[in-house]
Amino acid sequence: MDHLLPWFILKSVPGIGDLLFKRLMDRFKSPERILEATREDLQKVDGITPRLITSIKRHGISDSIKKEFDLASQKGYKIVTMTDAGYPPLLLQIPDPPPFLYVFGHLKDSVRNIAVVGSRNATQYGLSTTQRLCSDLVKFDMTIVSGMAAGIDSAAHEGALMGNGETIAVLGSGLERIYPEQNRKLFYQIAENGAVISELPLTAEPDAFNFPKRNRIISGMSLGTVVVEATKR
Repeated sequence: MDHLLPWFILKSVPGIGDLLFKRLMDRFKSPERILEATREDLQKVDGITPRLITSIKRHGISDSIKKEFDLASQKGYKIVTMTDAGYPPLLLQIPDPPPFLYVFGHLKDSVRNIAVVGSRNATQYGLSTTQRLCSDLVKFDMTIVSGMAAGIDSAAHEGALMGNGETIAVLGSGLERIYPEQNRKLFYQIAENGAVISELPLTAEPDAFNFPKRNRIISGMSLGTVVVEATKR
């Protein structure tokens, strides 16, 4: 996994968000070249400040990066970068794609993805309709993408599994923090018939501010989004 170290080093530089990471990659094509670039070349990228350049030049392999690598290797999680063939191709079209994704299961580079999301407090009618819809969609070789939350999200994954199809769960926590806990069994079922993915460090908690970022991945990797029983807000 040594080839992944430059990705983690660059991602851990304070001030390098996903948008700026993408701009740097568009210009230099690889994290290695970014880390080796001259100050003059880095200054040509929009949003790069002299202070940020200094941070890039001084940054190295931290203890937290080493621990993350050890845990990923120990648990058998895959890490797919935005230059890998297995990275979701549609996700590369958004302005701020995650530089890399943690993957549990098998993530295909298909574009035949449909996002199905909705209320955590769904009615029984909404749940059964979602299951039936997703069970039908996978028969047309579609992959169901959702967030494994309680309610509609869970029903979407369950419907895909009922139809013997593939489904992808995008978490708002790290892969080592299954949320909600009641979906632990579903977590492993999804991994056997698709993938559970996250952009967050493996032990990241399901904090509220993670979920809007998570949602951009769900919609970004899908051809379209079906919303079931959501409130106006």
